[in-house]
Amino acid sequence: MYKPKVYCSNGVIVVLVQRGAKIDKTVDLSDLLGNLKNKVDCENILVIAQEYSSVKIYDKIGSNGGFAVSKVEFLVKEGADLAFVSRLGGYSVVFYLEKRAILDCFMLVTDEACVKKDFEIVLRGERARAVINGVYLVAGDQKFFLSVLQKHLAKHTSSFLRLHGVASGRSLVDFQGTIFVEKNAANANAEQAIKTLLFRNAKVDANPNIEILNNKEVTAKHKAAAGKVNSKILFYLRARGFTKARAEKLLIESFFDLFTISLDTQIKKDFAKRLQKKMRRLL
Repeated sequence: MYKPKVYCSNGVIVVLVQRGAKIDKTVDLSDLLGNLKNKVDCENILVIAQEYSSVKIYDKIGSNGGFAVSKVEFLVKEGADLAFVSRLGGYSVVFYLEKRAILDCFMLVTDEACVKKDFEIVLRGERARAVINGVYLVAGDQKFFLSVLQKHLAKHTSSFLRLHGVASGRSLVDFQGTIFVEKNAANANAEQAIKTLLFRNAKVDANPNIEILNNKEVTAKHKAAAGKVNSKILFYLRARGFTKARAEKLLIESFFDLFTISLDTQIKKDFAKRLQKKMRRLL
């Protein structure tokens, strides 16, 4: 089976997917870099998907302690297709999408520690497209800070960010989102949406922002919603014999189902395992 090439250049770890390569099996980035652990002193990683290649990458770097990474960059070249699942370690991520490049990204936050994450998606080629979905589970005194920038620099580009999360205890979710459309990016289409279920005394601070330098048929919208579980649905479930905790658990699982249904089986199992573990602190 073909694997991406890995090498170190000028203090940067480079992962190269060759032109036209089609990798159907999900690549575990931490396993791919395993041979470099403790052998190189690199804080940055650059993943290059060359023209018309296709690859799925699962990133567990932030949770295995293998690298002290501060930044991961992705260069998705013309016609390339990148699917990326991130466990959101404590480093920034930047995607550069060239002409007709496609990004399908899934963010997953289930760890116990406080998380601060910067995501930037730069659509610099015509008809580049990015879809970013994500789920987060925060509880206790945990804090989750997420900043997302969707930057449209070329015509007919599109980007869609959709986040679903659950916050409980005294946790805090802080979301800062920006959609930026450059003057020459006519017919751009962008969206940001974040929805959070709140339990106990959890709080959400969501601040979506739009900056458009051109008004040539640009579509840009954002929405943020946060609230308690629907009391009528909760009453309905309890009237049919469910305990409050079991009813809330079912609602949380259904809240995430639409987002996780497209994940690979192993990644979905990993998420389900972490969800069950975290549920004890959420409820």
